Amino acid sequence: MRTGKIVSMFIGLSFLGSALAYAFWPAPREPIINEPPVAMVNVMTVTSEGMRREIRFSGITRAEKEAVLSFFVPARMVQRPVKIGDRVSKGDVLARLDSREFDYAVAKARARVAETNVRLIQAKRERHRFKRLADKKVASTEEYEQADTMAGALEDSLQAAEAQRREALRLLSEAILRAPFTGTITAVHLEPGEWAAPGSPVVEMSGDENIELEVEVPESVIGQLREDDNVHVVLPFMGDQRLEGRVTSMAQAATSSGRLFPVVVALDSIPGLMAGMTAELILEVRSAPMPVVPVGAIVNPGSSRPSVFVLDKERVKEIFVELGPFHGDSIAVSGMLTPGDRVVISGHTSLSNGRKVKVQS
Repeated sequence: MRTGKIVSMFIGLSFLGSALAYAFWPAPREPIINEPPVAMVNVMTVTSEGMRREIRFSGITRAEKEAVLSFFVPARMVQRPVKIGDRVSKGDVLARLDSREFDYAVAKARARVAETNVRLIQAKRERHRFKRLADKKVASTEEYEQADTMAGALEDSLQAAEAQRREALRLLSEAILRAPFTGTITAVHLEPGEWAAPGSPVVEMSGDENIELEVEVPESVIGQLREDDNVHVVLPFMGDQRLEGRVTSMAQAATSSGRLFPVVVALDSIPGLMAGMTAELILEVRSAPMPVVPVGAIVNPGSSRPSVFVLDKERVKEIFVELGPFHGDSIAVSGMLTPGDRVVISGHTSLSNGRKVKVQS
């Protein structure tokens, strides 16, 4: 009996000690987080606009009139009095062929015309004579008709002979190559003594008056040009001298997908401008509206992942962007930005995503 009381007291004391230990045991402390101090920043609003940028297309000036000249008849070339760089006037002789064969053809055609003409005169006299005799019933109607048929046949023969004479004269004239306009010889392909086949280039020439520039532009640019648009052209090897131009023609289709479109620009005349000079067509191209931010808002602009910090209530959020064209002190970007967002433009060197900030007034 006494032993049971002792055990009960011992158990009670154990519970009492446990309760006292639980009551006076120190409560666990929550971890202390040291948040960085509030950063002071300046912000600006994101805008949206179509960016204008200047692009250049290089080409070589050329004369509005250019010609590759050749003979239309085959023969040996005996004379070419011009060389590269010579200035010629319209109608000047550029080359001659051996014309003996053509001279012979002309002489033969003229002789046939003369012979046929004499025969026709005689036939007409005979026809007139048989007409009078037939009227007097001295000659028969059949004799008159024969004389009339002979005269008609000779008239046709004379027309054919004269056509042959004209063709012989034309071929003779083709043995002389003349300048079709005033200009400068730019290339020669045959030397005296060589055989000139029909259509083979003999000389090339370029006109001296109107100068134009042809360039090729991509699909993204051709849609922004119109015929008669005024444009600017620069001559880089003449001290970047600028001159005005006018779009005279544009290709309406490319030969295949991804090809460039030719554009021809007529240039204003200035001293020293000539064919064969390097020139650059300057165009101002406007892109589709894009978010625009100050250049100072870009973090790590030279890295592979530039970003901006956007104000989200009292904290900032880092957004990665892709950089577009510059426009003064601003730059177009693409990313999760919308016009009206406020981006940090100063004080962002030590910022991190989610940091608490205060906008300076």
